[in-house]
Amino acid sequence: MKNTTIDLVTVDPSCLEWATLSTEEHIEESLGQPIKLPEDLEELLAGDYVTQHEGQVLDYLEELTGQPYEHVYRDNTYNHEQDLDSSILWSVFAPVGCSDWLWANDVFVAVAIHIGGDVRGNYGPDRLYRVDSIAETGFLQVTLGWWLEPVREVPEYSRQLDDINSRLSPGYSDYPFGELERSLAAGCKPAFSAKRNAWMVRVDGLPVPCAVHPVAPYYGG
Repeated sequence: MKNTTIDLVTVDPSCLEWATLSTEEHIEESLGQPIKLPEDLEELLAGDYVTQHEGQVLDYLEELTGQPYEHVYRDNTYNHEQDLDSSILWSVFAPVGCSDWLWANDVFVAVAIHIGGDVRGNYGPDRLYRVDSIAETGFLQVTLGWWLEPVREVPEYSRQLDDINSRLSPGYSDYPFGELERSLAAGCKPAFSAKRNAWMVRVDGLPVPCAVHPVAPYYGG
């Protein structure tokens, strides 16, 4: 059976944990469209990591904005819990002296997407994005949340279900799937329902089965 895509999320009928978040769409939803670079800088970034041409990037950002910039952060999503279908290598450039780049305006993010093979290398060209308050964009949330939907209404358990769904929501923890696993009844394995196009689970303390749906991050920037 082929995977089925719901919005940004791909559900895998062979394993509940293998749901993925589209890397390309995650970037577009959170950061928007990349800025147009000068041809010479675009050619440099097409063949090398952005860190190898940091001086040229900083010069361009100062020319573009009228203020000096510095490279303040670099990371790879592979180093953390993630549900992206491809890892991201990314860098942040913020105004010099910026007190907190997570909430600052006019921050630039360079993003390169892994294109296969050893995750320590083989990334596509860096694309540069201009954002305000990156912490509010959803870009930093690279794990899926989850949502439990009972097969029939159980009003007397609604508060318990709301509490569980809150714990499973995107951003509640660094590993929402772990929260989901801890909420399941002992000895009851998830089963995929082709009719519902969803995984069915038994939740500890609930009298009816629930469909469980992966939830993309909230893109509120």
